[in-house]
Parts: sequence; C-alpha cells; structure tokens
Amino acid sequence: MLETLDKISDIVAIVAGGAYIVWSIVRRLRGTPMSTKRLFILPIVCFAIGIYMAASDVGKATALDWELLGVFVLAAYGEGLARGATIRLYEQDGVPHQKYNWLTVTIWLSLIPLRVIMVVLAQHWHADVAGGTDMVGILLGLTFLGEASVVIPRARRMGLNLSLSPKKGAGKAKAVHS
Repeated sequence: MLETLDKISDIVAIVAGGAYIVWSIVRRLRGTPMSTKRLFILPIVCFAIGIYMAASDVGKATALDWELLGVFVLAAYGEGLARGATIRLYEQDGVPHQKYNWLTVTIWLSLIPLRVIMVVLAQHWHADVAGGTDMVGILLGLTFLGEASVVIPRARRMGLNLSLSPKKGAGKAKAVHS
C-alpha cells in the first residue's frame, strides 16, 4: 500500500512540476520581469522537491549510479547554460525583462531526448537510481540554475538593474541589445 502511495505521489509531483514548467515557458515566451528572486526561486523549489523525492534512494545508489548522476548533472547544467545564452534581455519601464525565443524553447525540448538517453543508459547498466524519476527535480533545478548563472551576468553587463523582487508596472518595451 505504501509503495502504491509513493508511486502516486511521484506521478503527482512530476505532473505538477511539468505543468509548472510549461506555464513558465509560456510566460517567458511572452516576456517577464526579471529579478534575482524570480531567477532563483524555481531552482530552489525544484531542488527541494528533488531532494525530497530522492532522499530514500541515496542508500541504494551504487558507485555507477553516482558516476552517471555526475554526468547527468553536468548535462543538465550545460543545457541550462545554453538556454540562458539564448534569452533576450531588455528593459521595459525601467524594469529588466527576459523573453524566451524559439531557439530557447528548442533547447528546452532537447531535454526530452536527453533524459530518455539518460534513462536508457542507466537501465542498460543497471543503475536504477540514476535512471529513476526521483532525480528529475534535482536535474530540472540544475537547468534553471545554469540558465540563471548566464542571465544574471549578461543582465549586469548590459546595465540592467536586477533587484531582489521585480517592480510592478509595465509598458512598451525598449530593446537593449544583448
């Protein structure tokens, strides 16, 4: 019974997380105000959920699981770095904004085959922890962290003033070349 409840809670967490990510992508395609809080809240939430989901797997992880997880961590972070480099940054009414484009979304979509490859490799080598769904939250958190670690320095170099929380109010956008 407990195992069934664990599987249901995993499915609910994955569906809710997936819905939130789709909503975030759609929002960012339209352009959203930027702040350090907004850039770091999503990775923190993903990490927290991922750590909660993966906590029971730590004791079961083999050396191969840890090695594969290291590779998967680098791949997820690298994907976030690539995504961060494609985001359009601009100022609107004195507030820094970010906007995804189709290249950004394409890089997002590349996570699907990347994760499938990760799972297939892990299953092929019997690294059940590395190939399991419990690590998805941590890996997603790393992609958002990778994105933020590119966007923040770019915004600062452009002279965009990133505050802790975004200011209210928006008007017509004034493009700033990135």
